[in-house]
Amino acid sequence: KLVPICFVSRMLGAYGMQKCHQEMLRKNRVSLARQLVLKELMEHLIEKNIITETMMETIQEKSGNFSQNIEFLNLLPRGPKAFSAFCEALRKTEQHHSLYIGLI
Repeated sequence: KLVPICFVSRMLGAYGMQKCHQEMLRKNRVSLARQLVLKELMEHLIEKNIITETMMETIQEKSGNFSQNIEFLNLLPRGPKAFSAFCEALRKTEQHHSLYIGLI
């Protein structure tokens, strides 16, 4: 069954990037790496102080979208606001296809 990952984030509230968030990202790493469009997404995350410009430069140094997306997932902070900010940025950049991840 597909459940919006951001719905799960709202249900968990202020706990932030808990193990369940990390696990969702890990289990869906390849799918996300194939789908994410980072340019505007990263700007939203910089605006929210989730990633830094230095992190964005590190990501952009990688060649190809897939490699950049993997680097992004590696660098995505594990702080209390990271997961919900990531979901919000997906919505704002209209990457609705990435909002749904199969939960097992």
